[in-house]
Amino acid sequence: MSTLEVSNLNDGTTTVATTNLTNGSAKHWVRYNQSTPAINSSFNTSSVEDTSTGKITANISSAFSSTTNYCTSGSKDSTTLNFTISPINASSYNGYQRNDAGTYQDATAFSFQAVGELA
Repeated sequence: MSTLEVSNLNDGTTTVATTNLTNGSAKHWVRYNQSTPAINSSFNTSSVEDTSTGKITANISSAFSSTTNYCTSGSKDSTTLNFTISPINASSYNGYQRNDAGTYQDATAFSFQAVGELA
């Protein structure tokens, strides 16, 4: 196998250090439709479990180095839902969606990403 070592990338107008790409990129993301349920698109995602109304567990294919070495963020569809993300371990986390009354509710677009240090 060949190895290509590059310290900078240039598109003709801007030069970027490759460390910005490797350290600053999302290492996992998933867009999930809990109503179907189905993964619409993903990267480094082995599966998503629909655990109950408004609750999922996302499983990451290539784990992070530890639970404390990654962080997650997310978004939802256009309905008014509040969401919470809670890491379980280095390769999975729970996602929760609630309406303003605090009742768990499914959404058609439940999107998450995680950044951090892979194992």
